[in-house]
Amino acid sequence: MVLCELLAGRTPFEGPAALVLYHAGRTEPDRPSRHRPGLPRELEMVCLKAMAKRPEDRYPSAGDLG
Repeated sequence: MVLCELLAGRTPFEGPAALVLYHAGRTEPDRPSRHRPGLPRELEMVCLKAMAKRPEDRYPSAGDLG
């Protein structure tokens, strides 16, 4: 989520804590490019994979993310 915030200039979910937790568990975050047009697609794909809901869809380790 920190990477997403750095890329988009905002957190993936905003609002009161309860609302953030609700959306984080049930909805997909906005693509970072929605808030920062021109962001390289490859970088956005890395970010979205790192934030995938299902653990098996994420990078297996921080080394793999790097």
